[in-house]
Amino acid sequence: MIKGETMALTALTQQRRTPLNYDLLLQEMRKAPYLADYLLREVVPTLGYPDYYVDKLPSSLKKAPNVNVLYPLSGGIYIHIYTPIGGRPSGYRKYVAIEPPKPPSELFELVEAKMAEYISEKDVVTDPEEKRKLLLNLLDKVVRVVDYRVDYKSLFKKLSSRKFIPVYREDYEKLRYYMIRDKVGLGVLEPFIRDAYIEDISCDGVGYIYIVHKVFGPLETNIGFKTQEDLDRFVIELSERIGKPVSHARPIVDATLPDGSRINIVFGTDVSLKGSNFTIRKFSKKPISVIQLIKWGTLDTRVAAYLWILLLEGMSGFISGETASGKTTSLNAIIAFIKPSAKIVTIEDTAEVQVPHDNWVRELTRDTGSVESSVTMFDLLKAALRQRPNYIIVGEIRGAEGNVAFQAMQSVGWETPVLIRDCRTGKASLVPIGEFVDSFYGDGEERVPKYVDGYEVLSMDPFGRVVWGRIKYVLRHRVKKAYLIRYGEDAKLIATGSHSVFVLDRKTLRIVPKPVSKLRRGDLLISFVASEPPILGIERVSLGSAIQVLNCGYGTSLVKLLKLGSGGWAVTAEVWLARLKGLSSKIMRRRGRACVSVSRSPTKVPAEVLIKLMRKYGMDEDFPGLFRDLVELAEGNDGLIPADVAIEFIEVIKSRYLLDEEDAELLSRLELLATSDAEVLPVREVKVVDYDGYVYDLSVPGTELFIGGEVPIALHNTGHPVLATFHAGSVIRLIQRVTSPPINVPKTQLDNLNFVIIQSAVYREGVMLRRMLSVNEILGYDATSDSIIFIPVFTWDPSTDKFLFRGKGASYLLEEKIATMRGISRRDMKLIYDELNLRAQILQELVRQDITDYFVVFRIFAKIFLTLDEMLKAAGKEETQYVVVEGLEKILRKIRTKEFIKGISAE
Repeated sequence: MIKGETMALTALTQQRRTPLNYDLLLQEMRKAPYLADYLLREVVPTLGYPDYYVDKLPSSLKKAPNVNVLYPLSGGIYIHIYTPIGGRPSGYRKYVAIEPPKPPSELFELVEAKMAEYISEKDVVTDPEEKRKLLLNLLDKVVRVVDYRVDYKSLFKKLSSRKFIPVYREDYEKLRYYMIRDKVGLGVLEPFIRDAYIEDISCDGVGYIYIVHKVFGPLETNIGFKTQEDLDRFVIELSERIGKPVSHARPIVDATLPDGSRINIVFGTDVSLKGSNFTIRKFSKKPISVIQLIKWGTLDTRVAAYLWILLLEGMSGFISGETASGKTTSLNAIIAFIKPSAKIVTIEDTAEVQVPHDNWVRELTRDTGSVESSVTMFDLLKAALRQRPNYIIVGEIRGAEGNVAFQAMQSVGWETPVLIRDCRTGKASLVPIGEFVDSFYGDGEERVPKYVDGYEVLSMDPFGRVVWGRIKYVLRHRVKKAYLIRYGEDAKLIATGSHSVFVLDRKTLRIVPKPVSKLRRGDLLISFVASEPPILGIERVSLGSAIQVLNCGYGTSLVKLLKLGSGGWAVTAEVWLARLKGLSSKIMRRRGRACVSVSRSPTKVPAEVLIKLMRKYGMDEDFPGLFRDLVELAEGNDGLIPADVAIEFIEVIKSRYLLDEEDAELLSRLELLATSDAEVLPVREVKVVDYDGYVYDLSVPGTELFIGGEVPIALHNTGHPVLATFHAGSVIRLIQRVTSPPINVPKTQLDNLNFVIIQSAVYREGVMLRRMLSVNEILGYDATSDSIIFIPVFTWDPSTDKFLFRGKGASYLLEEKIATMRGISRRDMKLIYDELNLRAQILQELVRQDITDYFVVFRIFAKIFLTLDEMLKAAGKEETQYVVVEGLEKILRKIRTKEFIKGISAE
């Protein structure tokens, strides 16, 4: 028996029990002599042998007062966590990273010098995995593993003539580890990065680094910096490696590490009295699933089921709490509840949010230190509104971007004409939006969405084609002020300032929504002139006295004025009917009388991009006469030219000139615009007016817009749902912060926020846990008290560690919003709570079967959604909620037998 094994046996007999996996530990000690040296020299004499965990650490260790635990990481690293005998002055337990010993420094110098001979410019890579592969390939080229010890100093003499460097086998694995650790990894921090149990890494200055462990909480490590110079050097090298170098001019940096972790660096003593410091918040590549959070007690199955219903129906919500309360973890978990076909845009400072959906646009801010080149969250959020997402998810709202997230109800006046089609009869009618929406409301009702089944509104698809869009629900609410927009020749529209209309950006030729309050004279609104064949059902349009136009021809006349009285509904009807039949039309006024100008002339498009490209590629010099005529034509008509003229010039440019990629794309957009149904109408005037009454909106999820107005224009429908995290410990504090600088959201706009989760880190029996303290429904703004009314529907009871449901039979969101959107009657309201209970039972069954993998859980939710959707399509809308409940019951039975989830596995 060797000396080490004799010591092991002696120490073992002195312990009261055999440590966990003792035989496996001895095998590891034989395989890694440096581990055996550490344990036998520093641990066994005082603490005895540690328990050795090969698999997951049990959660029961959280409550253990004294620990002596060892577990392995990749790369030959071992982690030892223990409670020092007698405790430490700091009060912390100790975290020791046991790494392979470093090989001789001469070996590093030899290998680096030899590698330099092979590296070329083509070997420059930025991806960490590619760097790792490149490094290992170079290492294989320059070394040969041998079974005898090597005097590395002697190899320097004829290094250039050597084809390779002999490396002793025991040194080779150590060389590989430290090469990767220091050249690709994060140097001394590498053990922390590889340890999946670590949440936070904190270096407060010279001295030991501290961490937060998922099982053992705050720990003091054996890794740190002895001098300020060492720390400064490390911080500078680290910041340069992640592409955001710190300096005395730029001492604070926020960035994302290659593994997705978030780092904050403060450099020097100018802004930190203790000198340089850094904090790393680690994020795993695979998020924590909601099933895992239920198992941990962060929420229960009923809370999760409630959030599941809310997110399926597009409700907006905030997860709010103090630092380290687990907000982002919970956000990532509940994102899986959003329907699988949704388009999601995420906006963050650093990449933390994970989305399992295929249609995911991920946006990150860019801080260059310059206002001109930096991209803020405010910029990204405004851009996201133009991308037509089903959900916008903001990593954390801190400033002015919050104002954009709280879009107010986007609404237009009662008299706004819209073309509605009854899907059952096929009849289409041009009616005031107020007349249509009011039919779904009782006296005094407002702000609650009303579910609409079987109706479509004239809309427009992304390619500028006029189509029918199914209406999901309608809205109305009262206002005292509104905006009057005059556009085209003499058309007008009443809308709230927060309502968006679609405009054409003259420079980029993109159609984007723009709030009415931001409209300016000269902006180009989007209208249409329908192409053929006519839209299905238009032949049966009921337009009252204007029906005469359907049967009269225009001959060869380009323009015909039809005097139909002073402004009545017939004028508007005539404008719409002409455009639906493929003719341009506009309202004009002659001596106080409204009339309609109808024309077979082509629609108009902006000439700005065309003129710019012609100048850039020399067409103004090749064809000076044509170019001059084009410019004069545009100058005399609000910068617009006929679409057929634009197409002729486009064909010439495409056939004679070679455009770069960006210009070719611009020209393609102009061509698409010129050949689509879209037409542009310039804004003449925008002003605030008194308006005492209801304003109205339609939700059209498929296209995100509906067409309305005296002369029809594209109107943006109800705003996008938003999910975000927020730093506030209560709903009251959240409201105070949101309505104060720099966010400045008016209280009246907080109706757009549907729910708020308050989350916190709590301590039970000395162990830190995360809990959703409350889930609150936002009822809206009360003008009498000038306050926001909210109700906590779920609250956490700290004495029992249970969640209390206070909204049973009285949930505002379930009954007044979601039930009405789905068309559930008061008589059948119990069905919405039956659905809640069934979804909770499904989640409980997944907990029981220990299905915690994030992506597996998402695929199960997706399959449930698609299964219910197929059932609903087959059954018809009249019995929607009965089908949902019966479908969930069938799904639950199949999940219990594992039939439903068979074949769904982690990728």
